[in-house]
Amino acid sequence: MKVVAKPIDMLALFDVAGQIHPIRFRLEEDEQVVVKVDQVFSRSFEKKAGIPVYVFDCISDIEGQRKTYQLKYEIEDNKWILFKI
Repeated sequence: MKVVAKPIDMLALFDVAGQIHPIRFRLEEDEQVVVKVDQVFSRSFEKKAGIPVYVFDCISDIEGQRKTYQLKYEIEDNKWILFKI
């Protein structure tokens, strides 16, 4: 599985403090793959070209291998994007 920047379907939890917790996501390549977010080890907020984005650095077991990747949540568009697997 090789992804550079791809929109994904995301299941996330928003707690009472407003924190976002990504739970799992689905991406479609040749087939649908559901990936459980095992650990979020870094969170940040940034603006890219004036667009506010939450960035989550994560680790998951994907196809039997431990992989790190980045999830970005674009606030204005309510859109999740997966970077590098």
